[in-house]
Amino acid sequence: MESVKKIIAQFPEMQFQEEGVQYPTLEIVPEKVHEVAYKLKYEGGFDYLSTLIGMDWGENLGVLYYISPSTDLSKIIILKTSTSDRENPQLHTVCDIWETANLNEREVYGMFGIKFINHPDMRRLFLNDNW
Repeated sequence: MESVKKIIAQFPEMQFQEEGVQYPTLEIVPEKVHEVAYKLKYEGGFDYLSTLIGMDWGENLGVLYYISPSTDLSKIIILKTSTSDRENPQLHTVCDIWETANLNEREVYGMFGIKFINHPDMRRLFLNDNW
């Protein structure tokens, strides 16, 4: 967890919560998601994205990313980000960091309408384009 704390120190706008939650959670502004995810993978050893989940928190739409080191899958951290733009929600892709994000981001786009900036194939996975 020391490597994570060093990375967190580089981003003072990030909020880190360990108490009262099932997994430590990093709340990240949307503009920094890609940069933080990259550092967590390559400097922090969090090379495994188990899933990402689209969320509707009423005023905000967002994503939860569940990441861990592949050497110890019990060390889960959640990255949390959101946007208040419900008309045209956009977040940066992480599928260039974790390939497993590709289909998950397409699913989130289909279900919540969140477009992922720089995604190589941003089209709906389950629903047709008229949904």
